[in-house]
Amino acid sequence: MSLQSSPQASLFNSEVVGAIALTLVEIGRFERAVQLTQIIADDKNKLWTLRHIAIALAEAGEFDRALQIARTIVDDKFKGHVLRQISVILTETGEVERAVQLSQTITDNELKGYILSGVTVALAKDGEVDRALQLTQTIADDRWESIAVSEIAVALAKDGEADRALQLAQSLAQTIRHKSTALVLGRIAIALVEVGEVDRALQLTQPLVEDWQKAYTLRGIVVALVEVGKFERALQLIPKIADNTWKASALRDISISLAKARSIEQALELAQTIAREKEKTEALGGIAVALAEDEKVKPPLQLAQSLAEDKEKAYTLYQIAAVLTQVGKVEQALQLAQIIVDDRWKVQTVRRITVVLVEVEEIDRALQIAQTISDEKEQTEVLGEIAVTLAQAGQYDRALQIARTIPDDGEAAETLAKIAYQLAEQEQTERAAEIIESAIAIAAATTTS
Repeated sequence: MSLQSSPQASLFNSEVVGAIALTLVEIGRFERAVQLTQIIADDKNKLWTLRHIAIALAEAGEFDRALQIARTIVDDKFKGHVLRQISVILTETGEVERAVQLSQTITDNELKGYILSGVTVALAKDGEVDRALQLTQTIADDRWESIAVSEIAVALAKDGEADRALQLAQSLAQTIRHKSTALVLGRIAIALVEVGEVDRALQLTQPLVEDWQKAYTLRGIVVALVEVGKFERALQLIPKIADNTWKASALRDISISLAKARSIEQALELAQTIAREKEKTEALGGIAVALAEDEKVKPPLQLAQSLAEDKEKAYTLYQIAAVLTQVGKVEQALQLAQIIVDDRWKVQTVRRITVVLVEVEEIDRALQIAQTISDEKEQTEVLGEIAVTLAQAGQYDRALQIARTIPDDGEAAETLAKIAYQLAEQEQTERAAEIIESAIAIAAATTTS
């Protein structure tokens, strides 16, 4: 009996069926994948699977079928996302008029604007800026029109046309009157910083009236400066950020970046100036992880233990354990997992250690640790993660060997589907098809048992 004909198939784990359907798409068996979506009980999983099928069909040039499937999506917002991606693919393959026609079938102006903005951005990235700007004038929704123009400005900035990008941004500042003003101008400002045009980026904060808008945009500029290593210039801008939340956020990001650049003392000193406790805790946690990356053990543990917020402390210890595993300090990583109070984070930390061990090719050690996990469900999921990680590294035989030892049929079927997906991505279609049939057989047997 096939999976879709099983009378109890709709009760089966939607994630398993979704994973199988995605692999069928990857090996070009679109219709069978569409049939399987009919038995996915979880609405969110069904939406994502249909999206994947529709986009894969569009990428394969089968636009009519892609649009047909997209229009079966019942959630209008999600359908809009899919139609926009199809319109972008149409534009990228030279089918601009068809992409525009697709937007004309939409009656809702906001959704139509969203789809057209995707077309204009694709045109701008392809160098057709004038045509893209002409198309923005047909967008009836003011918000999406300004977002489309801002994305064109971003494309210009990245292409070295800073003057024209700034000109577009300034014209936007004079015309837009909605809440996304800071978002629109902020994107352009960040793009200008990335190409070294910091002074031009700062000019875009001048038209912003409200403190939070100016603070939001300045924070974006600060982060962009930090990412290109301009710490001193970033710190000079901090006093200009009037909003305490955005200021704290900017200081946190600078502190962590300084720590990663091995300026630990400066990072710690800066973190202590953060007024908001949440961002200060996050900054100290990030510094602790940076210390661990430097193969130091006691300082990051002491810093992590000093964190006031339990959730942030657990997350920091989780990150440190992963770093320690990467540098071969597995026992210390496992000891670290044991001092985490929150059981959920403790298990997640052990899981992360096993995955990192696989990534550094310590497979037997990973399997050994997996066997120590007392919760049966967690253990089977960890084995699945180990198998998939191996498949991602191209070790398909070992991945399959582990997948077939998984006692839970649902987890075994899903893992096999994910391994098949990795094979399909490497164009090993025949082997992927063989494995996906095994996954379907396990799933079908489970639903009928």
